[in-house]
Amino acid sequence: MRRIHSLKLQPYWQGLVLAHRGKLTIGNWRIINLFFALIAISLVLFIYGAIPFFMLPSTGIVGWAMGFSQSLANGELFDFYSRDFGIPRPAALAFGLAGAWPASLLIRTGLNATDAYAGMAALWLMLAMFSAYKIALHFGGTKLIALSGAVTWMTMPIIWEHARYSMLSLGIALLSFYFLAAFKLFLIESKNIKIAPATIALYGTATMISVFMDGYTFMMFALGASILLLYSLVTRPGIRLILLKISMPVHVGSFALAAYVYTRYIGESNSKSGLDFFRGWGLDLSFLAIPTKGVLWMPDLLGISVERSNQIFFGDESTYRTTFALPILFLV
Repeated sequence: MRRIHSLKLQPYWQGLVLAHRGKLTIGNWRIINLFFALIAISLVLFIYGAIPFFMLPSTGIVGWAMGFSQSLANGELFDFYSRDFGIPRPAALAFGLAGAWPASLLIRTGLNATDAYAGMAALWLMLAMFSAYKIALHFGGTKLIALSGAVTWMTMPIIWEHARYSMLSLGIALLSFYFLAAFKLFLIESKNIKIAPATIALYGTATMISVFMDGYTFMMFALGASILLLYSLVTRPGIRLILLKISMPVHVGSFALAAYVYTRYIGESNSKSGLDFFRGWGLDLSFLAIPTKGVLWMPDLLGISVERSNQIFFGDESTYRTTFALPILFLV
């Protein structure tokens, strides 16, 4: 089939739709790959339940989150405090501002609270999925392999099982976005490659989103990115100077600024929980290797999952329902 390319085409359309070697493409995407991408996105949003006008990811927690979103929508565009919901007033959001504020923008457009919540979740999930796709491409995967990897990440129980914890699930999903920013900053191919201002801005944006999404994944991002930076310093002596002069200051400065802005927004708390409190969310290594019954259909069918409950294990059930990761650990 002859390639469609003519001077008569408008500049906007030139190169957009091509028939090259018998394969119809849009931009640099084959139609078949684009079809699979749409199916993959639809599958992820369906599993999570983030389809406006049709599905909702959770129930009770939506009332809490959208109460703040509605209050934000009632006020000034860049007023991030709830004036008529929460105590004390004006109330800051201890976590989830990165979800509640975008949802408030959707409410301003006329959507009701539930559809705004689903729409907000869908937007963050698509960003997370695109980031996972880009990471797979970075490590040499084809488009279809990258799509498959992105779907695998986005459909893991650690994401959709946390939907009832509201923004925590979105923060976990967005780890792919956070670490995509880290890869761009730390995994530099050559000392001759300059770190673009856009890369620095992306990293700063990622840290700011993470601290206002939820505290757990902010700390995961901080620890994981620090380990990645250390790994790059040790294994890539050729770029060590640029890492020390640019990447490390950007890393430290971005997290310090994010923590400072958050504490200025939320204020200081007089009540601090001890380490024993957080043991309720600790991970038993058996949770990684043996799935919990009633979460994944294939392990249940094969008879390799086990019963777990709060009568047997201390703490929150999310620690044993969401953390099975043996296939991923085996592949890595």
